[in-house]
Amino acid sequence: MAPVSSYFRRRDKMVHLLVALVACLLMSGSDARVGDGWGVNIHWTHASPQEVNLVAGAFRVVRMDFTWSSIESTCGTYDFSAYDGLLATLSPLGVRQYWIIDYTNPCYSGGSFPTDPAGIAAFTNFISASIAHFAGHDIIWECYNEPNGAHIPAANYSTTFGDALAKATAAYPNETVVGPTVAGMDQAYIAVTLQAGMLKYWSMVSVHPYRNQPPETVLADYAVTAGLIAQYLPPDHAPVPIIAGEWGYTTPPQPGPCDGNCARADLPTQAKYLARAWLINTFHGNPISIWYDFVDDGPRTPDAEYNFGTLFQDLTPKPSYRAAAALQWSVGNGTYGGRLQPTIVPGDGPTATEYDVFVLQFDGVVAGAPAYAAWTNVTTCTAPSGPRTDCGFLHITEDQCLARGCCFDESDTTNTPQCYFGTPPTNVTFSIGGGASK
Repeated sequence: MAPVSSYFRRRDKMVHLLVALVACLLMSGSDARVGDGWGVNIHWTHASPQEVNLVAGAFRVVRMDFTWSSIESTCGTYDFSAYDGLLATLSPLGVRQYWIIDYTNPCYSGGSFPTDPAGIAAFTNFISASIAHFAGHDIIWECYNEPNGAHIPAANYSTTFGDALAKATAAYPNETVVGPTVAGMDQAYIAVTLQAGMLKYWSMVSVHPYRNQPPETVLADYAVTAGLIAQYLPPDHAPVPIIAGEWGYTTPPQPGPCDGNCARADLPTQAKYLARAWLINTFHGNPISIWYDFVDDGPRTPDAEYNFGTLFQDLTPKPSYRAAAALQWSVGNGTYGGRLQPTIVPGDGPTATEYDVFVLQFDGVVAGAPAYAAWTNVTTCTAPSGPRTDCGFLHITEDQCLARGCCFDESDTTNTPQCYFGTPPTNVTFSIGGGASK
C-alpha cells in the first residue's frame, strides 16, 4: 500500500486518537467483529428502556454480578428469573452476557468463602445448576471477583473452584469460563492458580489491570502473565488468552477518599483512556475488554469510587461514553488486521519511538475497506518531573492548562505539577508504510 503520512505538532502529553477511514486493498482472514469484545460493567438485572438503549448504543458485552446469595436465597432452591429477564432484554440487541459467579451464601460455611467439604459441594451444585440452566446462550462465566482483594488465599480459591469446575465443565465443555479475576496484576496470585492446574477449566485468564498510568503501560504486565500461562499450559491445550475483565479510570471533580490506587483522570482523559485501553487490548490479542463502569455509582463528589461511569448518575453521557460509541461503530465494525510499523522521522528535540506510536488496522470497516486507529505518546514538552515550573493551579484541567499555552502531563502526578511551563516543542513527523503485522 502507499505510505500514509501524518504530522503531529505537540505541546503536551495529551494523546490525540485519530480514527481515519482510508481505503486500500488489504483484506483480513479473521471473521471476528472486534467491537463484539468491547463491553461494560453494569449493576442491574432490570433497567429503564433508556439505560438499555444506552448500553446497546456503545457496548457489546455486559458484565454483571451473578450473586449466589440472591439466586439461592432459600437454601437448596435456585431462582434464575432475574437473569432470565436480563438475557431476554439484551440478547436480542446483540449484547453478550458476562456473569460473575460471586460471592458467598449464608446457608453454607457460615457465610464465608467455602473451603469445607459441605460448602464446596453446595457451591459446586450452584455453579453446575447455573451453567446447565443457561447452557448454549454464549455466557461468559467468571469465577469470582478479585479474590485476592477479598483475602482468599490462592490455594483455597484453586481448591474450591477446581472441584466445582471439574464437574461443571465436564458436563458442559463448550461453555466459556474465565478466572482468576485478580485485582490489579497480582502475578504471584495468578501463578499459584495456574500451578494448581486451573487452566484446564478456563477459556481465558481474566485480570483487572487498574493503574494510575496510561493504558499502554499494561503491555509489560501482560507479558509477565502471558509467560506464566505459557509455563503452566497443559501439553496440547488450546491457547488461553488474557482478557481485561474490569478496568477503568475515575473522574472525581477533585481528589478525595480512595484506596491509594484510584486511577483518576479528568473527563477528556477518561475518554481517551477508554479508547486506548480497548485498542491496546485488541493489539495485545485480548478478545474481551470490560470497561468499569457504565453509570456513576453516586453524585458528583470527591469520592473516587462513585465516578468511574461513562454516564453521570442522571444518565447524561460523559465524553467517555461518546468515545466508546464512536469507536464501537467505526473500527469496531471491522476485524483486527494488525499493527502497522511506523518509520519515525525525528525533529530537533524529543520525538517518538516505535514504542510510542500505534497505528492499528481494522479490515472490512467501510465497503470492505480497512480503517485505522492511530495514537501516540510522544512528548515535546521537555521539562522532566523534577524541575517543572507550575503553570496552573490545584486541580487544573487539561483544557484549562492548554488554554494557558502550557504543558499538561496526563499521568497521575502527586508531587510535581501536572500543568507546567516547558521548552517550546519541536515538530514531530512520521510516516507509515508497508503492510500490517499481527
